[in-house]
Amino acid sequence: MLTDANMTNHAVCRMQQRGMTKSTLSFVLEHADRDQFVGAGCLENWISRKHLKRLRQDGMSSQLIERSAGVAVIVAADGAIITVFHRTERTRNKKNKQHPIIH
Repeated sequence: MLTDANMTNHAVCRMQQRGMTKSTLSFVLEHADRDQFVGAGCLENWISRKHLKRLRQDGMSSQLIERSAGVAVIVAADGAIITVFHRTERTRNKKNKQHPIIH
């Protein structure tokens, strides 16, 4: 189970704003089969649809699986949870649409 010690204040606020529970975040972190480097030593973790389907077939709680679908967790190199959000088409393509840094 997650504790507030390994979550930033920002993550706690976003979790409350977005209606996520610690059990959902724990489930995502425990079963995440996909990750992506997002900069500054951080990884975005989530569960793929294919893996969610396998978890459902293995008899995991349907309610927890539904809550975890599309949830992403950003974790720092030291293991601290930075933020949480729902993966949507907009957030999936955001990296490709960022403006270049001009010096």
